[in-house]
Amino acid sequence: MPLAPFWLVVPIAAVAMLVVGGHVVLIDRSDQPATRKRIRTVNGLLMMFTIPLIAAAFAFIPPTNTRLFLMTWILVVGLIVLVLGLALLDIGASMLMHRRERAELRRQIAEARAVAAGAKSRS
Repeated sequence: MPLAPFWLVVPIAAVAMLVVGGHVVLIDRSDQPATRKRIRTVNGLLMMFTIPLIAAAFAFIPPTNTRLFLMTWILVVGLIVLVLGLALLDIGASMLMHRRERAELRRQIAEARAVAAGAKSRS
């Protein structure tokens, strides 16, 4: 007997697939930087592979089938670790982009102050 009933797991997995699939489609249409789009698209596709596997692990594979049960759950855990790793990579990329944008903003402010100071000294 599986860990959870089919009637509970499959609808939840279907909704999750629709949400993640919609998210992946919308990522392509967004105006995000290309690096962020690539990371998030790969992560979304990885999640779309993981969701049915999790559903199968809960609703179709009984613990009595020890070998298949363990292999499935090891794969699920590995995929979740990959998803989390990509999320951390996305955080790192966002922090790097933020740092660069902040440095550019500081440069622009310094430039504006220099121009303002030059204009003030001429008057």
